[in-house]
Amino acid sequence: ADKIEGVTASGTVQMPAGYIVQTQSSVITATTAHTTTTYTDSISATITPKFSTSKIMVWATTSLFGEITSTTYLWFASRLVRVVGGTTTAIFNDHTASNSLMHGWGTRSSSGNLESASYETLQFLDSPSTTSEITYKIQTAGRSSVAISVNARSTSSTITMMEIAQ
Repeated sequence: ADKIEGVTASGTVQMPAGYIVQTQSSVITATTAHTTTTYTDSISATITPKFSTSKIMVWATTSLFGEITSTTYLWFASRLVRVVGGTTTAIFNDHTASNSLMHGWGTRSSSGNLESASYETLQFLDSPSTTSEITYKIQTAGRSSVAISVNARSTSSTITMMEIAQ
C-alpha cells in the first residue's frame, strides 16, 4: 500500500481523490435580527481551497427564532450563498425554488403573538472551481412583519467546510 510520509515545503502536494485536504469551522454566537422579506446575511464562514478541482462539503446549522404579533402566518426561509471575489451565487434557494433543500417553515395564529424556534440544518457538496477565498453565508428572509432572530436566547449556529480532493 502507498503511504504519504514526511514533510514538504510545498502547499500543493496533490492528495488522492476523496481525501480531506482541510477543514474550516466556525461557531457563531452573535445575535442578529431583522424583519425584512429580502434575504439578509445571518451567519458566514470562509475557506480558501488549495486546488481548483476540489469539492467543498458545507454543513450548516442555524438557530432561528421567529415572532409575529398579528393574526397571520409566521413564515421564514433560509438559503445558502457562495461569495467569491465579490460575486454572490445562491446555491440553495428558498422553498419555492426547484433546487430547494433548505426549506422555510410556517404556522398560523388566530390570536396573534406567535413565537416559534427552529434549528435549520443543511449539507451541500459544492464544486466552486477556484483557489480564491470563498465565503459561505446562510441568509434568512421572512413574511411581512415577521421578526427573525438568529442565535436568540443564548443559542449558537455553526458552519463547517471540508475541502475534498478530486
